[in-house]
Amino acid sequence: MTVYPSATDTDMMKTAVVLNMDSAKDVARAAVEGLLNGEINVILGGAERAEQIKTNFLEPRKIDAFAQANFESLRERTQTHRSM
Repeated sequence: MTVYPSATDTDMMKTAVVLNMDSAKDVARAAVEGLLNGEINVILGGAERAEQIKTNFLEPRKIDAFAQANFESLRERTQTHRSM
């Protein structure tokens, strides 16, 4: 099973500029439920996040193009974040 969490509210993410983080408890709960239900992929963050993961798997260059086109805003969001 693979778990794809969204931004998760942990100590590591204190310096991140991210809205609407999932709690660590929600991520753990989703992972355990996925395991018990025999799921292959557990994706948090809704349909948009699921689509991003699918695109990254099938067409990774599209994700690269997005990152390149949005480099400055992504850099600003992560400038003070030590783990990104």
